[in-house]
Amino acid sequence: DGRYSYIGGLAALNEGAVSHGAFNGSVSSTGKGSYTAGLVGWSTGTVSDSNTSGSITSVSAHGRNTAGLVGRNEGTVTRSSSNATVKDRFGACGLVGDNYGTVRFSSATGPASISDQLKGENPYGAGLVCGNFGTINQSFATGAVQGGFGREGETHTFYATTGGLVSYNQGGLIEDSYAFGAV
Repeated sequence: DGRYSYIGGLAALNEGAVSHGAFNGSVSSTGKGSYTAGLVGWSTGTVSDSNTSGSITSVSAHGRNTAGLVGRNEGTVTRSSSNATVKDRFGACGLVGDNYGTVRFSSATGPASISDQLKGENPYGAGLVCGNFGTINQSFATGAVQGGFGREGETHTFYATTGGLVSYNQGGLIEDSYAFGAV
C-alpha cells in the first residue's frame, strides 16, 4: 500500500507469522501518513503469543494510527498483549490501529492518548482497537484512554471518537470483549 508508511519495533511488514515476539523500548515516527506500532506496522499474517511494553509515539502531520502492538491488521492477532504507553496526534490505540482481520484472546493495559491534536483532524482514541472492520473476540482493555476534541470547521464539523475498547466499529463484529479503563 503506497499511500502510507509502516513502522514497527520488530517488523514494518509481516506477511508470515510472528510467534512469541516481544518488544520493550521506544518507537517513534514523524512521517506523514504512518502506521506506527510496538511490534508490527502492517500485518497480513499471524501475530501470536506476543507482547510489547515501553513507549510508542507519533507526531506526524496527517498521520494514521499509532498502536501498542500492530498498526494495521489484515490477518490474525491472537493471545497477544500490550502494556505500552501510546501517544499520537491522530489515532492512539492500545493494541491495534485498524483491524480488518481478527483479534482474539488479546489485551491492552497501557494508556492511549491524543496529544498535540492538529487542526482539521478527526482524532481517534481507543483502549484496544481504533477502527474495527473485522472481528474482535474475547479480548479486553484496561488502560486509560484520553481522546481529542471535535470542533466546527469552515466547511464541516470535525468529530473526535474515543472508546474504552473500540473507537469506531464499522461493519465489524465485537463479541465477548470488555473494557474498564478510564475514558
